[in-house]
Amino acid sequence: MTEEGISVDGNVTFWWDIDPKDRLEASCSVSYFDRGNWQPTVLNIKYKDFCVAMFDPKQFWYKLWTKNIVNAEYVTKMCPLSGTVLILEPYTLKMQFGIDVPLKPGRYKIIIFLSAVDINDWCQTEYKSFYRVFDDSGVQ
Repeated sequence: MTEEGISVDGNVTFWWDIDPKDRLEASCSVSYFDRGNWQPTVLNIKYKDFCVAMFDPKQFWYKLWTKNIVNAEYVTKMCPLSGTVLILEPYTLKMQFGIDVPLKPGRYKIIIFLSAVDINDWCQTEYKSFYRVFDDSGVQ
């Protein structure tokens, strides 16, 4: 983490064994650490079909993450399946939101949920979550 933002590089490998016909849903929420507890903020987003939104330049994900995927052409043909590797070019992630709500200095947690929805049984959903805590003091 630097003053300019968060340095990101490397690869992301999907090892989640899902059916290629499943639809991937994704949601992202930001929480703020206050007095020993994580408090929700107004920053939330959800996509019913992540594979469609993943490389759409108008979408939130694209600006912060997927525009930096080197092998995007390969990934768009198959959407992330087990064994898919996303190769990232090194970049600095700058978390700026186009809202008029100021964010307090402190610790924030970004939670990303990916769920595979079976096209034959809409009730069956499997959740995977990933999160990273960011602190404006440089501590992660």
